Amino acid sequence: MSLQLRRKTHESVIYIDSDSAPRIMPSGEDFILEDLPIGTRVIYPNPPIKGLPNREAAIRYALNHPHDCDPLFAQLEP
Repeated sequence: MSLQLRRKTHESVIYIDSDSAPRIMPSGEDFILEDLPIGTRVIYPNPPIKGLPNREAAIRYALNHPHDCDPLFAQLEP
């Protein structure tokens, strides 16, 4: 296998080569173990981002400081 296929382009992208293990893949409501062809590009999702330390404060800030318009309380009518 060429070195180009072994090169890691991104941490979530893997290229299958001759010594790669079979991959677990979703199939309907089940999972299957499948040997993929050499050279196949497997893309995994990025790890989840860190959550907000104070979700309620972030929501309150977003409501009071929306992009390109007045705050929500200023848009409400009695």
